[in-house]
Amino acid sequence: MMKKFGVVVHQNDNSAVLRIARSTSCGGNCNKCGSHCAEQSKIEINIENKLGAEIGDYVEVESTSKRILGTAFLVYIIPVLTLILGMLLSNKIFNTSNELIALLFGLVMMFIAFIGIHLYDRYSQKQPIFTMTKVIKGQK
Repeated sequence: MMKKFGVVVHQNDNSAVLRIARSTSCGGNCNKCGSHCAEQSKIEINIENKLGAEIGDYVEVESTSKRILGTAFLVYIIPVLTLILGMLLSNKIFNTSNELIALLFGLVMMFIAFIGIHLYDRYSQKQPIFTMTKVIKGQK
């Protein structure tokens, strides 16, 4: 489980918008790496407000590591695998060892994979990634 903490910045009937600090690889100490990534490391997420958190409340949210790692695999690994697979299959399909044809067929396969990822992204946006687990400050 991955736990994050955020503050409610907007609230609707059944949902809330949380501002969450992203984790940085340097731990927020930008003097170590010099990238100043902590300055731009706030994101806002829309989440179902089952606990009735109000604007200004600090809340804890959780997400399964399986879901996050699965998404990372889908976005980073699948396109590379389809590119390689397409290049290898082009030799069998077209009965040639022309590298340009292999590259073009691999790119077409990768493009098809990106279309599939885009369609899956539309589907998965309906499923929540984060779940609000408790209100830390501002409880009634």
